[in-house]
Amino acid sequence: MSSFYGDITKIDTTGASAMTAKQDKLSEIGVAASHKLMETDLERVNKYKTLINKSPRLTR
Repeated sequence: MSSFYGDITKIDTTGASAMTAKQDKLSEIGVAASHKLMETDLERVNKYKTLINKSPRLTR
């Protein structure tokens, strides 16, 4: 499926910048830092998973 903006799978990604990584006190930068940030975010979100799943679903 094509979009007006192009194929997102063809975008070259560089990962998190040094500034972004520094905010979470990471020594890595780039893709490695992005992976660490994702792991941290997932842990934070999982704390609320049960509550989120119990909330009423929004419909459009």
